[in-house]
Amino acid sequence: MSSGVTVRALVVSSFALDGGAMHGIVPRTLWERVHPADARHRIALVARALLVDHAASGERTLIELGMGQRWSEKERGLYALAPGPDVPAQLAAIGVDPESITRVLLTHLHWDHAGGLACTDPADGSAQLAFPDAEHVVSEVCLRHATAATTREAVGLAAGLRELLLTRARLRVYRPGEPLAPGLEGRLVGGHTDGHIVPLARHRDDGPPLAFPTDLVPTRSHLRAAWVMGYDAHPHALAEEKRALFEELATMGGGVCLYHDPEVEAAWATRNERGVELTPGPLAGPN
Repeated sequence: MSSGVTVRALVVSSFALDGGAMHGIVPRTLWERVHPADARHRIALVARALLVDHAASGERTLIELGMGQRWSEKERGLYALAPGPDVPAQLAAIGVDPESITRVLLTHLHWDHAGGLACTDPADGSAQLAFPDAEHVVSEVCLRHATAATTREAVGLAAGLRELLLTRARLRVYRPGEPLAPGLEGRLVGGHTDGHIVPLARHRDDGPPLAFPTDLVPTRSHLRAAWVMGYDAHPHALAEEKRALFEELATMGGGVCLYHDPEVEAAWATRNERGVELTPGPLAGPN
């Protein structure tokens, strides 16, 4: 039976971060086999957005906005941020009308996920909301942190972005147990940061069930439950959250989209005598 749900992935930012920070206590001799580091010890990363269409309602949800382009030259050099158009222009380039986005879902409000909230007004160079007519969905905890702007969880969401989100965006606060978006279920985790939303498309017409855990499982290296980032607020809790998610996905025959991996879009869960394993593959499903 058709669900009317389809999912597409789009790389909206290309950049680099310190490989050690991305892998926490994992030795460099292990992670560098998969992610070669440059002379400044950085590894190549991307920010990958998901576009979820729900035919029955006509709703179109964009999950994540990447880093955006409003960065200083110093910051661009620090993060090796590749130049490029803002997210609305990237959508237009692949034949998607930016005004057709009815909902922007932000899994959390760290700078490499919510930086694309703002784009540049061509008339005067000022910051404007990238999707001014869309509903913006954030978790209650993330919104509270953004409002307070004093906690570790709000670090990196610049004051200008907070102002755009809090004063110009049409906001909806997601709470556990409520519908997330047409075609999407949601659950909250806290290992990476408090109030982190994990969207799940349980039924879709273009592949098996798909979760988008973003920084819970940022790259193919992090498909191992014990491999966590130095950026994670609660690494032990995060490892358990990953195990629980992988078990659920193995049961339903699903997988994860990898937010930060520059080469692999997704990975698919299977259960064998060793437990649950996830195998890299395309977004459409395992080969």
